[in-house]
Amino acid sequence: MAEHTMTEEVRKLLLSKMPFSISSTIEYTPPTYTNKKKDAEGNDTAEYEIPEEYRPAFTVRPFSKGEADNLRKVTANKTPDEAVLKSNTRKAIVGWRNMWDIGTMTELEYKADINGGLDKDLFDSIPLQVVTELFLYISTVSGILPAERLGL
Repeated sequence: MAEHTMTEEVRKLLLSKMPFSISSTIEYTPPTYTNKKKDAEGNDTAEYEIPEEYRPAFTVRPFSKGEADNLRKVTANKTPDEAVLKSNTRKAIVGWRNMWDIGTMTELEYKADINGGLDKDLFDSIPLQVVTELFLYISTVSGILPAERLGL
């Protein structure tokens, strides 16, 4: 076997195109937090709107085969079961850093649910837009094709 070293850039290109071990995790910051500041002409600058120390990074695992198969069945419906989508997404979040409670202005500590994944109350406090971005990313990591997500 030839010796190659995988880089983060190549890893990003190969997500959903190669297997991703269920026992592995990957860190992800949803696009909601990575907007660039605009200059006077409306062009992106090199600076981010949200400083790095306040941009959450979620540690996620891929969906298990059973979870992925269940999600594929859900997508066959005209109106997918939102509870199933959220439950699987919650279970796939296994850590985070830089997550803040804006009301108290304190950093939130990750808390696991006794059945795995993120604590339900903490998960329910995450804005729906961010949950959607997490679901789409975890789906990609899990090899669920965009065409299979059309109903989601």
